[in-house]
Amino acid sequence: MRPKTLILLLLALGCGLVASIGISQVINRNREAAPVETEAILVALKDIKVNELLDDKNLRMEEWPKEKVPADAVRTLKDIEHQRAGTKIFAGEPMRKAKFAVDGRQEEIPKGFRVVGVPVDAASAAGNLLQPGDRVDVVFSAKPEGAGGQRQHVAKTILQNIKVFAVNEQWRPTQGDKSDEVITAKTVSLLLRPEQAEVLSLANEMGGHLRLTLRNSEDELVGQAGSTDLGNLLQGNLFGKKSGDGDTAGMIDWIKNLQQPVAPQPPTAVASPGTPDHFTMEIFPGNGVSRVDLVRGSGEGVWSTAKIDELKKPTDDKSVEEQQNPAAGGGMSGFVMMPPVGKK
Repeated sequence: MRPKTLILLLLALGCGLVASIGISQVINRNREAAPVETEAILVALKDIKVNELLDDKNLRMEEWPKEKVPADAVRTLKDIEHQRAGTKIFAGEPMRKAKFAVDGRQEEIPKGFRVVGVPVDAASAAGNLLQPGDRVDVVFSAKPEGAGGQRQHVAKTILQNIKVFAVNEQWRPTQGDKSDEVITAKTVSLLLRPEQAEVLSLANEMGGHLRLTLRNSEDELVGQAGSTDLGNLLQGNLFGKKSGDGDTAGMIDWIKNLQQPVAPQPPTAVASPGTPDHFTMEIFPGNGVSRVDLVRGSGEGVWSTAKIDELKKPTDDKSVEEQQNPAAGGGMSGFVMMPPVGKK
């Protein structure tokens, strides 16, 4: 073997020996190194919403490297008793005391305003669409006693453009996209001035029904407060008498008047003695026509039948009836009355 080749071979063997010694030292050093010190802390088990109660259902204990544990990390379940999330917490995120909700409700109530709760259900709370910060109108409906002891339904918008302070116990507005949040409302707290709180309290104590109607938050228009009763609805007059804009005192008077019994109507004046009255009524039984003549004697209040003329007999022809009233599938029924006139 040539000397040059021998030298190169020895040099390669020496380099390999040095490399193997270095690798073994590194491996031994890692084996002898102390294990990483860990600490058990609470970590979010899933995404936690704002104002959600913190408990063992959304948090769990997990070992973390001690050097990575935040200074205010929560280490026991006892530390989260009666605490709620102040901000959204993501799954896997360590629970920190800085994430606790701070009770700032008092600071959120403007001076001169009051918070009043209204019991609601899904229907009266705009189908569970309400959230803190929304704007609503309050519609009050009742069935006060009318003339003759009869009761008639009436409805009125008593408050407008009112801010929702809280829904159930949640008073912080939802962060992010509200369309993903649904709160099953049982109580909605409204932010009111003292005189508005009186109106709402009086309406609530009357035993009527309160309904909250959701409105556009950018719509600040407050219109005149109208009222609608059953007569308006049946007669097609859906715009009742208006009261002044912001007339809180007038609103209270309107609610109080619903509790007052209606004065009995004076007896109808009896016609003076003279010529008997005559009254004609046309009746439409099915697709027939009949005319009834009614008369009332002088000074009498009771009408009696004088004559009945059958102008057209009703038929059983269904096709005829359906042609006359296809929506109902049969003939029309009703009557037409003509005002009484005195006979000459």
